[in-house]
Amino acid sequence: MDDTRNFLENMKEQLSENCPTPTSLLTEDDVKPALAQSPKKLRLPPIIRGDDFPQQYELEKRPPLVENLFRAKDNVLLGAPSKMGKSWFYANLAISLASGRHFCDLEVKKSKVLIIDLELHRDDALDRLWRIAFEDGHREIPKDLWLWCLRDYHYDLDLLITELDHRLGQINGVDAIILDPIYMLGDAGFDENNANSVKGFLQDIAHLKTKHQSALLLSHHFSKGQKGRESHTDRISGSGAFQRWPDSLITLSAHKLQGHAVMEVTGRSMPRVQPWTINMCPPVIRATDLKPEFQTDFKFKNDRG
Repeated sequence: MDDTRNFLENMKEQLSENCPTPTSLLTEDDVKPALAQSPKKLRLPPIIRGDDFPQQYELEKRPPLVENLFRAKDNVLLGAPSKMGKSWFYANLAISLASGRHFCDLEVKKSKVLIIDLELHRDDALDRLWRIAFEDGHREIPKDLWLWCLRDYHYDLDLLITELDHRLGQINGVDAIILDPIYMLGDAGFDENNANSVKGFLQDIAHLKTKHQSALLLSHHFSKGQKGRESHTDRISGSGAFQRWPDSLITLSAHKLQGHAVMEVTGRSMPRVQPWTINMCPPVIRATDLKPEFQTDFKFKNDRG
């Protein structure tokens, strides 16, 4: 018995000297030195106490880039039926942003804008922009417009983010990034009907703008079926996460007059506006005075993407 007791006492002494204290038994004083020496940097902003709030008149509010559509740094989602003309819409918007000219009769803040085209061949994308510029009275492409065509290249989202961060650094950033279309970035495991899958996908895409604080503009298609009676925010295909993610949701629904669309906008920080009708016939998209009336049998005949 004495030998057994001595053996156990000896083992206790060795354990106390050589084994670290279990985490559950550590005190606050034990933890503080380790935290102070940790090289990990916090990536989230501080919590602000009420008496540290800046005065309302001192707030640096984000300016609208396009009147009634979206502000600087916003996440924007454009939804429309397949082949309605989402790419033409964004190409027109890019020309307007880079030149500072009105877009569909809306005031525009002159901005630096990058189009990342994942779908069109380079010559087609360039030709579209030239057609829009000439038709809209430009003699040349605005110098603050950049185009990055990636149709024939293999990449994943991580590579795209890394390369884009490097290239934006070379041109001192941009105010808006147009990524068209997003379905080209979904991997084999992506499920547009799964909320968690969509949320993770959109959060990953948002890394494209994080460092340079650009507005990020994406496009997505409508679900199938006739549109017009439901809320325009319910027309987007897939999970409701697509509807909740953007700061500004813009939809284009088929108008009863061929070649026209009803444009509707819902924004978190923009004034609510009534739907209006735009002429979608390329190359230049224009606002009209037509009453917004939805088409019940949508068939588009024009060349568009």
